[in-house]
Amino acid sequence: MGDGRLLLGGEPPRIVRLSESGSKALDGAFSEGGLAAAGSSQQRLLARLSAAGLIQPRPTPLALLPELTVVIPVRQPALSLEGLLATLSSAGAGSVVVVDDGSEDGGAGSSAVARRHGATALHRPLSGGPAAARNSAEVETEFVVYLDADTVLEEAEPLGWLSVCLSQFSDPRTALVAPRIRSVPGSDAVARYEASSSPLDLGERPGLVGSFRRLSYVPATALVARARALKEIGGFDQSLRFGEDVDLVRRLEAAGWRVRYEPAATVMHRPRSNLRSLARQRFGYGTAAAELDRRHEGTVPPFAASPNASLAATAALGATCGLLLGRRAPALGGLGLFGATRAVSAVRLGRELAAAGFEAPYRLADELVESSARSAAGALLRAVRRCWWPFVLPFLATRRARPAAGSLLLASALSRFAPGSWPRRSPVGFLETLAIGLVDDLSYTSGVLSGCWRVGSLRVLLPRLVRSRPTARSG
Repeated sequence: MGDGRLLLGGEPPRIVRLSESGSKALDGAFSEGGLAAAGSSQQRLLARLSAAGLIQPRPTPLALLPELTVVIPVRQPALSLEGLLATLSSAGAGSVVVVDDGSEDGGAGSSAVARRHGATALHRPLSGGPAAARNSAEVETEFVVYLDADTVLEEAEPLGWLSVCLSQFSDPRTALVAPRIRSVPGSDAVARYEASSSPLDLGERPGLVGSFRRLSYVPATALVARARALKEIGGFDQSLRFGEDVDLVRRLEAAGWRVRYEPAATVMHRPRSNLRSLARQRFGYGTAAAELDRRHEGTVPPFAASPNASLAATAALGATCGLLLGRRAPALGGLGLFGATRAVSAVRLGRELAAAGFEAPYRLADELVESSARSAAGALLRAVRRCWWPFVLPFLATRRARPAAGSLLLASALSRFAPGSWPRRSPVGFLETLAIGLVDDLSYTSGVLSGCWRVGSLRVLLPRLVRSRPTARSG
C-alpha cells in the first residue's frame, strides 16, 4: 500500500486506487464493528475488493447457528462413524443424515449406528460413489454441511469450525466455504507423512477458490454450502467417483457463485491406514484429471504461470541442474537468463508501480518478481514430479541427455524438501518422506495416465500460461 489509497494484489494481480470514501470504508472494515456500520455503497466496495482477492473477510464466529442439515456419506461403516455421530449428537448439531452407499450388509450397520445417535439413515442399494450419496439426502434447510465419516471434530468445541465457516455467508454470493483439513497425528510412517503432505490440507492462508487462483479447489471432506446454490447447479456430479469436489467448484464459479477457503476453521481427518491404501487413494485422485479437463478445458493444468515467471523458473531450473551436474556452462547460462528475465520484469512492473504512486516501486517490483519466479519454479518441479516424469525417462537411455534428465528428476524429487514446504507441520525423516513420496507421485501419475487413456487425450498434461501483471483500476 502506498499513500494509504493504493492496493496491490488479488488474483489476477491488480493495482487499485481508492477514493477518499473508499479509503475510509477500508479503514472501517478493519476497525471493531466496522462492517456493521458501513453503508450500502461502502459494503459494495468491500464486496468488490473481497471478490478480487484484495482483502480477506475476517471471520467472526456466529453466536447462534442457523438451522442446517449435516450429510455424511458412508460405505462399509467403521468405528469412525460412531465417534463422529456421538460428537455431533452431544453438540446438538441439528438434523444429521447418514447415507449408506451400497454397503455389503444392506446398510444395517450404518442404520444401527445412526439410530443410536438420533440420526436419519438412508440406504442406496447400489454404490454410486460419494457424490451420489451426498445428493441422495433431501435438504430443506438454508445450509447443508457435508462431512466424510472419517472426519474428527474437537471434543471441546465440536461446532466451533462450523460457526466460523457460516460467518462467511454474510456475502450473498458465497455458495461454499471449506475449513482446513488436518491429518490426525499418528506414530506410523504413513500417518507422519500424511501430517506433513496430505493433499487435503491447503495450508494456513485463506482465500477465494477458483480457476488459476492460488487455491483452485477445496476437498469435499468437509464443506459448508448454501443449499440453494447447490440446487441451482444440480448438486454434485454423480458420474464422477473422484474429482467431484473440483467439478463442483468449477460449476459454481461458472454460475457466478463464490467459494472460500477458511483455515481459521479446522477439521481433523484420519490418515490412510497403510501405504497400499494411500497409493490407491492417490491413483484415484489422478484418474479424475483428464475427465475434469474434458469438462472444464484448461482449468486443471499441471503447471500454470505467467510467461515471464515460466521463463525465469525454467532458467533457474537449468541453473540448478547445471550445479547438480557440476557443469559450469549450463549453470552460468541459467543464472544469466534468470537474472536478465528478473531484471526486465522488475523494470516493467516498477514503471507501473511508480506511475500508480507506490513508494520504492522498483524495490517492491523486484521482490514481487522474485517471489513469483520462486513460486513458479516450485510449481514446475512439482509438475515434473507429479505428471511429466514418464516423458523424461526415455532421455535416461541416451548418453548425451542422461545427465540433464537425471538431474531434472533428482531436482524434482528433492523439491518437496524446499525451505518453507517441509516439514510443514510434523518432523518426518528424510528417507521416509522420500520413499513414501515416491509411492505417492508414482500412484498419482499412474492415475493421470490411466484417465488420459480413458478419455483419449493427453491435453490435461499441457502447461498453461496466464496473465499475472497488475492492471490499474479505481474504486
